[in-house]
Amino acid sequence: MGIASSPARKAAAILALIAWTGLVVQFASVLPRSASAIDALWAMLRFFTITTNLLMAVVMSGIALGWAGLWSQRLLGGVTLAMVFVGVVHVTLLRGRLQLGGSDMIADLFLHYLSPVAMLAFWLLFRPQGALRHRDPFLWSIYPLAYGAYAIARGASDGRYPYPFLDLSQISAAQVVANVALLTLCFLLVGWLLVWRDRRAPPAARNP
Repeated sequence: MGIASSPARKAAAILALIAWTGLVVQFASVLPRSASAIDALWAMLRFFTITTNLLMAVVMSGIALGWAGLWSQRLLGGVTLAMVFVGVVHVTLLRGRLQLGGSDMIADLFLHYLSPVAMLAFWLLFRPQGALRHRDPFLWSIYPLAYGAYAIARGASDGRYPYPFLDLSQISAAQVVANVALLTLCFLLVGWLLVWRDRRAPPAARNP
């Protein structure tokens, strides 16, 4: 598994700062509209954007600190895929649905644009190369599927759904299932694109 190089650790520190900044700005924006800090955090954790940026922040912080257990080809691939998915879904399905201003706009910039682009750039430039397999996207898809189940169950409980394509109060259960299936297929396709890119690494660059 090894330990990240010094340039990779410095880059990871920058990525961690990007993700943590977005999360802190979003928290500061949500807090005045919440009963307490716990309520604000609970409200934020409704969203895939937040859970995925939090995952990126923790993993990049660990790599920056030299934690060898986080310098894993498959972990980095999974985090990269999830972050790319955050950006793509936001741009194609969600952008413009809300009029944002002030700190909300700043958080949106960090969480939906800077974090996904930075994570993809980090993966392209610094990842351990050549270890991904075609089955890996199936493993990575466990995370968004588990999130989807959580988001739907939470929405059914309190009536607040994080995204319109999961909203059982507005669309049928069959449509929600179809939406989840389509999004999962897209997730897998992008995952296989990452695997294809990784396996094109020259033999000299591959890790055992």
